Amino acid sequence: MGDLPPLQNRIMLYLARNEPQAINETVEGCKGHCKSLWIALNALEQKGLIKKADLKTYRNREYPRFWLTQESAHVCSEIGQN
Repeated sequence: MGDLPPLQNRIMLYLARNEPQAINETVEGCKGHCKSLWIALNALEQKGLIKKADLKTYRNREYPRFWLTQESAHVCSEIGQN
């Protein structure tokens, strides 16, 4: 797997250190912006590095929570070493 852009690296490491997160929780944790983070999450999902783990219900609305896939374990260890 090639090098990931910096925001995707931050997201991967953040998810590796935490439980599954909704988009807004990930935005706060990564100190990013919602639109750019949403695009990065979609790119990671298309690469098979993250998946929708479950749904979080907040004020009677459901929001997907994202989590790492099995394939992303070696990617996270490579990112952490750099």
